[in-house]
Amino acid sequence: MTVPPLPVPFLPVPDGGLRLTGAHIVPATDTPPVHDGEIVIHGARLGYVGRRRRRPGAPDDALPEYDLGGLTVLPGFVDSLIRFETSPSSRTSAAPRFASHTHLGIADRLRRTLEAGVTTTRDLGGTDAGFRDAMAQGALLGPRLSLAVGVVRPGVDDELRRTVRTLLRSGADVIAVRPGNGDAARGAEDCGLSEETVRLAVREAAARGGRPVTVEARGSASVVRAAVRGGAADVEHCHEVDEETLRLMAEVGTVLVPAVGAVPRARQEAARRLVGRAVSAGVRVALGSDAGVIEHGANLAELGHLVDCGMTPAEAIRAGTRTAAELLGLGADLGTLERGKLADLVVTDADVLRDVTALADPCAVRMVFQGGRLLKNTL
Repeated sequence: MTVPPLPVPFLPVPDGGLRLTGAHIVPATDTPPVHDGEIVIHGARLGYVGRRRRRPGAPDDALPEYDLGGLTVLPGFVDSLIRFETSPSSRTSAAPRFASHTHLGIADRLRRTLEAGVTTTRDLGGTDAGFRDAMAQGALLGPRLSLAVGVVRPGVDDELRRTVRTLLRSGADVIAVRPGNGDAARGAEDCGLSEETVRLAVREAAARGGRPVTVEARGSASVVRAAVRGGAADVEHCHEVDEETLRLMAEVGTVLVPAVGAVPRARQEAARRLVGRAVSAGVRVALGSDAGVIEHGANLAELGHLVDCGMTPAEAIRAGTRTAAELLGLGADLGTLERGKLADLVVTDADVLRDVTALADPCAVRMVFQGGRLLKNTL
């Protein structure tokens, strides 16, 4: 399934512009990297991306200039699986006494994620639309938020319809379907997740703004099959998929979000093998860290996991930029460095096309631009 274009979450728009010169540009498109490149930002968008221009007196020459001295510039990363309301430490500590503790914890995780180079996220937990609104007002810094607001579990059809409609009225950008309380490993029917259930959620979401549906597979091949046949845009956490289902995923465009780094150690080898098989079958893979299970701010460690699965560094980068942006319905504005797109940029001193694992350390991310605003600068 191809996700239709969706509105980009609003953020404040900066005045003026600037030029980045002497950049090694990795655009995440089908074109090769650009050496000694130049990027021009006008307001929130990219005005030029390409070879450095040496034309004295050109209009853009009047803009403030950063000479990057050969540092690498990539698109801002997109994490398509994250849960800001939780973290590894919060899972083992006592429940917060006040709601403000929870809210301040989310604000801190948002900041750390942005500083790690992730400028857009899809939260599939319970983070509410108030955080997205606060960002639009300039009161909070963090990655753009595409929100599920809550989850849908299998049940009676009328109850499922009501849940989907309630979530959409509460500001959901995506409908997240999770298996019920049965054993997903014993099959889709055991946990109540049938093809018909997924199809019903897809129909309800499509009729109310064209929102996509994502399904958490919990490793079950039959749940993946039900999700794909039911029309889900993507499936997460699956490491048991038969060849017929992989072929169908490639055919209809269902995206795989494996979140390898968050898979229990005993199942990681199976998850890695699945990603390799999926890529060979032509299935698109999008980066999803499942931060909340892993530590927030370590999101881009997933790039190294994708390389361990057999992807090249360039393929892993595209999974975390272009493919993930397209999955969220934001590919027209985000995910690649092209003229007219939003100026979400990451500047790093790492040689990412040789060793993308360096981006697992947020310190390797030296600058972060989001919609033309410079929000991190350690140069």
